[in-house]
Amino acid sequence: MNNCVTEIISTSRHRWEEILFQLGIDLPMLNKHGPCPCCGGKDRFRFDDKDGRGTWFCNQCGNGDGLDLIVKVKKCNPLQATKLISELSLTHRTAPTREKVSKPCASIEAKRLLNSSRLAKSPYLESKGLSTSVRMLNIQKALTIGGVSFDNNSIVLPIHDIEGTLVSAQLINADGEKRYLPGTRQNGGFIKVGDSSNTANIIITEGYATALTVNLATGHLALAAMSANNLLNIAVTARHKYPNSNIIIAAENDSIEANNVGLVQAEKAAVTVNGWVSLPPGGNVSDWDDYRQIHNEAAVNEAFHLQMYQPDSEHSSILRIQERKPDLSTSLPLRKGSDGFDTRQDYLIKGYLPSASVTSAYGASGSYKSFLAVSWGCHIATGKPWAGKPVTQGAVIYVVGEGGIGVPRRIRAWEETLNNGSPIDTLYRIDCPIFPASSESVQQVIRAANDVKAASGMPVRLIILDTLARCFGGSDENAAKDMGAFIQGCDVIKAATEATVLVIHHSGKDQDKGARGSSAFRAALDVEFNVRREGEGGALILSCTKMKDAEEPPRQAYDLVPVDLYIDNDGDQITSLVLNDEGRSVMDDTDPELTGISRLTDNHVALWQAIRSRTANGDACTRALIRDDMRAMGFDVSKKFTRWLDKLEKEGRVICDGEHIRPVSLEYKAGE
Repeated sequence: MNNCVTEIISTSRHRWEEILFQLGIDLPMLNKHGPCPCCGGKDRFRFDDKDGRGTWFCNQCGNGDGLDLIVKVKKCNPLQATKLISELSLTHRTAPTREKVSKPCASIEAKRLLNSSRLAKSPYLESKGLSTSVRMLNIQKALTIGGVSFDNNSIVLPIHDIEGTLVSAQLINADGEKRYLPGTRQNGGFIKVGDSSNTANIIITEGYATALTVNLATGHLALAAMSANNLLNIAVTARHKYPNSNIIIAAENDSIEANNVGLVQAEKAAVTVNGWVSLPPGGNVSDWDDYRQIHNEAAVNEAFHLQMYQPDSEHSSILRIQERKPDLSTSLPLRKGSDGFDTRQDYLIKGYLPSASVTSAYGASGSYKSFLAVSWGCHIATGKPWAGKPVTQGAVIYVVGEGGIGVPRRIRAWEETLNNGSPIDTLYRIDCPIFPASSESVQQVIRAANDVKAASGMPVRLIILDTLARCFGGSDENAAKDMGAFIQGCDVIKAATEATVLVIHHSGKDQDKGARGSSAFRAALDVEFNVRREGEGGALILSCTKMKDAEEPPRQAYDLVPVDLYIDNDGDQITSLVLNDEGRSVMDDTDPELTGISRLTDNHVALWQAIRSRTANGDACTRALIRDDMRAMGFDVSKKFTRWLDKLEKEGRVICDGEHIRPVSLEYKAGE
């Protein structure tokens, strides 16, 4: 057994891409992060094929070589994996030059087979109730690819790229078994069904039979991507080629799979290109070809457009159809009771920045809020812990809405101080404002995120908009409608990129009343921070004023350290500041009666001040009145007011007598 495995590993060197492809194991582009073929993670997998050994790693599944990957995906042992490889029809391997191997020319073989093919009815399609004539093999001897035989009863389907170039072919035998010609690269290739001159509506499907079905039913051009993981590639290339087309993803409901890969990838593709998803009705129907076989072609035509929707954060940002009963008539994601209560909260910065959220940091001019944004961006781009908290590394896009040289200088100060002077190659700037209320601007950001991911090999984890005012255009910050459009754009960016969107914002004239503008902004946020200077010194105070699904981190001060950058042509020393992420207690800012309380936030301080203000004046002090006072100051008291009050009571600062509240200091005075 060991000798067999060793021999297979040796002969498979520099062939793993072809081997894995023929075994139906989808890979992202070489050295690029993408979906894991084993666990289904969206961007945690990378295939690097070091030394031609098929090496890979996944944050969830671990790492290994090509044989290890087959064992994991196919759920078999090494001996069974080697048997699968031995049954494949592999091209001749040319000895590598500097570890590079000649690729098989799938396009030449595809052209040869298509030129000799005949137009006829397919037993495979006829078994599905489709009588369309297609190209059939016309060969003297059956082909064997990946242990599967293809004779003259087999379909040969041309695979083209978006420019119309023939790149390969897919073969389907009478039993419905499918294989690609050796040397095929799936990414970006598709099978076209329909008239290419009519591109007003373009439907993208996974399989050929589904493409044929929707084309016959609707008359629209259909492109078969051949797998769920290729939907996004085809959607993006189609959008670039046909910017004015209506792109519809004919999703498959892979409800038997834990992650419903078909629907997840379809919605991701639709969001990225501002397209639509059409999912066949009924939770027990996988694709539109299945729906046609149950009903008829006319039913597909009627239902296809009725089932179309645009996935976004408001409606479905990945529907989980598998979680609803098959006989439900609604398309809403119904869940029972406490289902999902143990879902893990993922963070970019543990306890501070949740993943895939919309977050804001606001403060007055000169409060150092942009220095905080630079610090968070640099730490996430490099994976370095922030304030002792673990960080999820990823690429960062910083939208410098006010332009200028301040932000690049702040980034350079961080590089000089905390990165040994080395540039950060996973942090990208956009030195102009973007406008989330504009759909075109949103699409540009999404495209930029895709470009950054391709260039850096890392998913974009954080997008910083600095500031809201410069990215708001000519709209009115105080108008709920205008603010709603801004928020919706941020939600679309978040859904399409799966990044956290951090909005840097200004406080109002009265800092104690929160961020300026419509309250709709704060209501829509997952997390909000207030940033203010500590006295007149070079430090900022960071206070969490909203943490939707977790405890607020404690209020702390962070010092800013000057850094010499360079001497200009006039002989002047150019400097900037860098934030020291080692937090400390706030100096001379805490009410003396609150000293000694751990994990004190601005919410607790504001609550205490509201209580003391009323009781000092001899006014009534009840829960309802204090709620109103804090609401007037800009605090969200809808969820955690009771928790804040309980903390002050447990710390011995207040006494709650039903609805009435009294500071403990007044109790002492009454006893004197």
